[in-house]
Amino acid sequence: MLELSEIRANLLPALARIPRPEGAGAMAPDGTAPPGATEWLLAREFGALWDLSEAVLRLSPDSAPEPPAALARAAVESALDVLLLAHDPTGERARQALAFDRVLVFGAADKLVQFAERVQQPAAERNIRAEAERSAERARERRDELVRHVWGFTRKGEPRYPEHWSGLRTVQRIEALAALAPEAARRIEETYRVGYFETAWLRASTLLADPASAAAAREGTAGIHRGATTELTRLAAEAVWARLGRAAGPGAEGTTTTPPPATAHPDERSA
Repeated sequence: MLELSEIRANLLPALARIPRPEGAGAMAPDGTAPPGATEWLLAREFGALWDLSEAVLRLSPDSAPEPPAALARAAVESALDVLLLAHDPTGERARQALAFDRVLVFGAADKLVQFAERVQQPAAERNIRAEAERSAERARERRDELVRHVWGFTRKGEPRYPEHWSGLRTVQRIEALAALAPEAARRIEETYRVGYFETAWLRASTLLADPASAAAAREGTAGIHRGATTELTRLAAEAVWARLGRAAGPGAEGTTTTPPPATAHPDERSA
């Protein structure tokens, strides 16, 4: 797999050069994703995963167990998003992710305006952009139409609003990934399940342990999270690089399926 130094020196700059696809913020009612949407979303989502990975690596070994646990859980979810996008041959996941962005924008604007009305917030303090978004012509109807088309209906015939852009829970997303990339799904499920329960046991043990044992348990928990997050970042990076190579096609300028040798980085951390 790619080393962290290779990701930093080669993959991140390549992702930074991917342009935002035209029409990404103004999708058709059926949620059609524009060309290049998957690659752009991969750049965005892998960037989020990289930031989470860096945050986990920067945590002190003797920090309280809750921060690394929360960051590592977020990293698992983020890596799973990257892998679903990278291994999707149809573009359906990109369509869902872009549609979900639109749903989130309207939902947040709607809640901001509702709160301002409920507390009778002065006009000078209200969010003008949120009010414009919410009051746009047929905004709510267009949002419901988009949700119905992309995620379908509930049993009552109402729009099925998803909690995640895929419309699936975490375990279901792992199962969906397994149908496309069994080995990647196996590794992420192992991190998700084993890592969660092992670190949960270590965290609980600190409540009853003597100070020295509690410190060792905290350090062990942080080490598990650092190792797991690094592995998931490298796993996701491999999938992203392979996807960029497929998108470029044979002989495409500026893209290759084999990363060039990485430049050594002075602050490289060992996994």
